Amino acid sequence: MSQQYGQSRAMATPQRPARRAPINREELSNLPTRKGRAGAVQFFHEVGVHGITDTRIRNATEKGELRRFKIAGQNWYSDRDLWDFLQSLAIGGRNDRGSVA
Repeated sequence: MSQQYGQSRAMATPQRPARRAPINREELSNLPTRKGRAGAVQFFHEVGVHGITDTRIRNATEKGELRRFKIAGQNWYSDRDLWDFLQSLAIGGRNDRGSVA
């Protein structure tokens, strides 16, 4: 029993998510490469945003807030359009010119 308490136990430290490089909009593809809502949500997960749901994608598509390509009856999205949609969700703060939005 004394051996059990005498051994040092290595504590598990929580893993930090890998730091991502800033995303440059101009480097994102403007071609429709993401099929359907699942593809759109996958893009957001890849950039580290986990709060965008299938329902939010559907509503934004129906309202015209999110640009889409209609190919063979399916909605396809480009990475650049998904990024632009994400940026459109920002509220408040300062814009690029330093003035309050």
